Amino acid sequence: MAASLQLCVYLSQHNKVKQNYSILLADDHQLFVDGISNLLTSSGLIAKQTHCVNGKEVLQSLNNARPDLILMDVDMPVMNGIECLKEIRNRFPEQKVVMLSMHAEPAFVHEVMKIGANGYLLKTASVDELIFAVKKVLEGGQFFSGELVMNLHQSKPDSMNVADVLSEREREIVVLIAEGFSSKEIADKLFISPRTVETHRKNIMSKMNFQGVADLVRYAFKNGLVS
Repeated sequence: MAASLQLCVYLSQHNKVKQNYSILLADDHQLFVDGISNLLTSSGLIAKQTHCVNGKEVLQSLNNARPDLILMDVDMPVMNGIECLKEIRNRFPEQKVVMLSMHAEPAFVHEVMKIGANGYLLKTASVDELIFAVKKVLEGGQFFSGELVMNLHQSKPDSMNVADVLSEREREIVVLIAEGFSSKEIADKLFISPRTVETHRKNIMSKMNFQGVADLVRYAFKNGLVS
């Protein structure tokens, strides 16, 4: 009842406009899936939903159709969310994925961010936070629960490097951007599409909180990534 009330308040504050987005829910707990599914349907953001119970099913589903967003549990049988996310990033690098979990440990969250999740949402999140996260990622942004961000800042402040949140591919692209290569030139060098380069660039700017390319270049030189 409280969740329904929160949702009504959210919808009254944000105009309910159908966007016709498609989403894939990956979780092996049917009650949780049903609850999330009902909330997203009521929000007006989602027009089509698919459900998978493990990572292997997710990959099989992606071979047939690409949803606008995947909401995926970390702990699943057969193939867990972490293993599945790694495969998604290798095979479908532009696919938007938000991880769902009860785990809030900084080291665990760092690993997910390094692999390239577009977001990380705790299963204890409010209805408002869930819908805001989904909307933000669908619109091209990233979202990590406030509690997770706080934990990350509080853990190992002297030894943590913000670049740890970047995937290996993203670090490659940081170097090439800092060296002055265009998105097309980077795409040619890495044998990927310019669109994929732009997606990585957007994720890098968001993760590192860069306001522009100048910040990226300054960071690369300061940290010895280029000379």
